[in-house]
Amino acid sequence: MRGLVRKPGPLDDPLQPGSGVAMVGADQRDLLCALSYVYVACGQCRRALALLRLVERERPDDVEAIRLLAYAHLANKDGAAALAAIDRLEALDSDPASRAPLLLLRSHALRLEGQTADARRQFDQFVVARSQGGRG
Repeated sequence: MRGLVRKPGPLDDPLQPGSGVAMVGADQRDLLCALSYVYVACGQCRRALALLRLVERERPDDVEAIRLLAYAHLANKDGAAALAAIDRLEALDSDPASRAPLLLLRSHALRLEGQTADARRQFDQFVVARSQGGRG
């Protein structure tokens, strides 16, 4: 029966992204994001990040989850990881109303990275964008 046994491929592993098996459905995604938000609010950032990575793995273009991921990284004092998430958000989120919040997130991340002058510029841009309804 040697000819009938085949070697498993990458699509056979349900835990691999792109396997065709959705490990995180819409309801699970909502629950994981809600729990992550509560974890961040309670100071349990590492637990929040672990849950958000599950969502990110299955839904890499989920703007809301990536926004929460950036927030969790900021709460965890990881400016570099927050900046990476914010960069992804800027590439994915074309909503003009998102501009001001992204500027504020970037300002916080830059401050954590010790780039205070850049952080201040981003904050000033945030103030202008907020006064213009996010279009700044």
